[in-house]
Amino acid sequence: MIKLKSILLEASHEYFYHATIPDALPNIVKHGLLPSKNPNWGGALGVQSIGKIFVTNKFKRANYYGNVVWRNNPKRYRPILRFKYNKLGLIPDKHSPDDFYVNSPLKITFEIFVYGDETKIDRNKFDDDMRFHEETGDWRVLTKDIADSIVTGEWDEPTSELNESVGDCPRCLGWGYLWLRAGVPNLTQKCPRCKGSTQDPKTPPKMLTVYQGQSVHNKGSQCYSPSKEFARNFTQSGLDKEIKKVKIADEDVYRSKTLPSGTNDDQLKKAEEEAKLGRFKAFWVDEGQNNPPSIYVVDKATLK
Repeated sequence: MIKLKSILLEASHEYFYHATIPDALPNIVKHGLLPSKNPNWGGALGVQSIGKIFVTNKFKRANYYGNVVWRNNPKRYRPILRFKYNKLGLIPDKHSPDDFYVNSPLKITFEIFVYGDETKIDRNKFDDDMRFHEETGDWRVLTKDIADSIVTGEWDEPTSELNESVGDCPRCLGWGYLWLRAGVPNLTQKCPRCKGSTQDPKTPPKMLTVYQGQSVHNKGSQCYSPSKEFARNFTQSGLDKEIKKVKIADEDVYRSKTLPSGTNDDQLKKAEEEAKLGRFKAFWVDEGQNNPPSIYVVDKATLK
């Protein structure tokens, strides 16, 4: 009987959707959805919304409502939330069969719709409305960190112009990039100087041969050298069999304007962050005077 009740209870739960604005997200994370005091709607609909939380069981309908309130700030991120709830705990809206409301706060776990380059979006050339295809986006649990990053503009719509104020592209050191979703930079156009974008897909990439000295003192090391003799300094006894030889694509190795020092942890950390932003698998490191630079491998799966 208990199991049957659990099954029936689960069956009565379904997804509901609610569109909102970026600035409301931190409060939603902290307090949940609250009955409206200052509706985004005017006229009779606005009056009807006071003291209620309206939700819908159709993603497209939430998207429709969202487009109405997002028109004031079309470049901001457009949040659509979803949550699972017992339909019996909601009051059907007599004016719309797909809409429901409650008169008390909804303090539950919310997910947020995440859209990006792979999301199919229908745009109207006559306005700024965006119609998302839900199946081509992702859903993530709405956390404080995500809410804060959206409020500060990290998820906002990129502009069509390059903006030097946000930094240089780590891949070509001169191509502006713009933040897009959750801290992932979106490169706005092909860069003629960027190796990553000019490589002919039919032409095999240039491969670098690199070496790593093997010993009990450097197990798990991520550093490799283009010089076999320099790598020999890190072997157990200087024998060739203690030198590991691998290859890495030249286009996968990030070279910053000033190479980070191999003895400076802060510089290494910064270079690694820049390499990851540029989608590189490794980066060059300065090993000091009279020594060849080495390669710090971030993703060992790239080694051949």
